[in-house]
Amino acid sequence: MATSLPMSSSRQPRRYRLVDHHGQPHLELDEHFDSIEEAWSFATDWWQQQ
Repeated sequence: MATSLPMSSSRQPRRYRLVDHHGQPHLELDEHFDSIEEAWSFATDWWQQQ
């Protein structure tokens, strides 16, 4: 039987971060983003400039 995680009682919006392949904050892309799309766009732009 699957269990669900408790809902957060926090009223603060979710924040997203980019991590490395070990799940640690990315050394060069460690920012807080308001959405997954914003994080992905930031990472894509960074990667294209490399």
